[in-house]
Amino acid sequence: MNLFRYIREYYKVPAKRLGAVTYRGRLAKITSAHGPHLRIKFVFGSGSKRPLVVHPTDPALIYLKPCQCEEFDYCETHGSRP
Repeated sequence: MNLFRYIREYYKVPAKRLGAVTYRGRLAKITSAHGPHLRIKFVFGSGSKRPLVVHPTDPALIYLKPCQCEEFDYCETHGSRP
């Protein structure tokens, strides 16, 4: 079974590859899954090239829908803003 499918079904979260999330208030993208964890990379300058490993139900992790991204300068649906 696909890891993302397993995570979605088991933890009841909308995790998907390249999905937009915020983690501790910072915009990020889900880059991959490793076991029961997600790897995310911050969109703007985290200073690290390595993804951060987080649990899919971490309370600091918020999954974004396209309509929730308007407060940010970037999202996976709308891209960069002028």
